[in-house]
Amino acid sequence: MPWAYRFFPQNVVNISGAISDFLGGDNLKGPIPLSFGKSSIQTLWLTSQTGDSRLNGTLTVLQNVSSLTQLWLEGYHFTGHLPDLSTLTRLEDLTLTGNQLTGIVSSSPSGTISSDFSMLTSIEQLILSNNTLSGTLPNELTSLPNLKILDVSNNHLSGRVPYFMQNMIVNTDGNPDIRKDVSSPSPGASPGNSRIQNPSRGMRNRI
Repeated sequence: MPWAYRFFPQNVVNISGAISDFLGGDNLKGPIPLSFGKSSIQTLWLTSQTGDSRLNGTLTVLQNVSSLTQLWLEGYHFTGHLPDLSTLTRLEDLTLTGNQLTGIVSSSPSGTISSDFSMLTSIEQLILSNNTLSGTLPNELTSLPNLKILDVSNNHLSGRVPYFMQNMIVNTDGNPDIRKDVSSPSPGASPGNSRIQNPSRGMRNRI
């Protein structure tokens, strides 16, 4: 018998370490509580949500959880702009695929990906696929020294794709208005539009 739907636990302030699917990810609903911003949680993995009752609301509270190293919120009803996560300097893995995040991808305060992402120097995987993001990709993403996978597929992005290092995996498929940069690439650099399948699964197994 499936579990009854329940809200995200309120008493997470004193929890450290990891919160994973043991919470019953398929049964959680409602917003992430404000108390989560005061926690010292390092890992939050909640994926593969089913049904109409799901976690929802904005992700603003996440910008205060500076201890996070891995954040997976996959297949929920989170909406609005991606908050300023530049203070999460320990973050290595950010996966927000399959939500309803919207907005302009730019350096503006209302943008979903801003140039401040260049401050996430520990980030290795950035997965924002299957949302409704619009705008262009900021060139500052190319300066992230540890970034290995960038997946922004199946959104509404437009404009040029910055040139990333050739050993990076960049997936921009499913954005009808996006196009490659017509300028000459730097040595060892490559534009986006490479194809990857389930990149987050592979990274999670690696960790």
